[in-house]
Amino acid sequence: MSGCQQVKKSLPARYKGLPEVGNPMSPDMEIIQSLQPTDVLSVTTLQYDLETPFQQAGVPATYLNLESMADMEKAITKLGDQYDRKKQAERIVSEFEQKKKDIQERTKGKRKPSVLILLGVPGRQLFGGDREFIYW
Repeated sequence: MSGCQQVKKSLPARYKGLPEVGNPMSPDMEIIQSLQPTDVLSVTTLQYDLETPFQQAGVPATYLNLESMADMEKAITKLGDQYDRKKQAERIVSEFEQKKKDIQERTKGKRKPSVLILLGVPGRQLFGGDREFIYW
């Protein structure tokens, strides 16, 4: 790993000293270019905003769909295959599966809440429920 996004909370020690490339919504392309990455990982929810700047900068980018647990597990598996970390990816996905089973067992027979997720980011609003996701 040659760089990471700017974060407010602390990252694991292995990332200390890595160059920060700015926030995920508007990374500093000059810093990213200077690192000469073979790939930049981002999320599909930012692809619309980032794809053109990455292409113009000549920086290869992979956009991971993390919009659901199933999508996240597929992305982890894909990264494991892509970066020769298949066993680590399988372990992570297996741990998620086990946690889901544990939660389902603990909540079996309990009333399920109805949840609305409201997230505001600069210039955008996001709403999510169990059947829809609205982004503008």
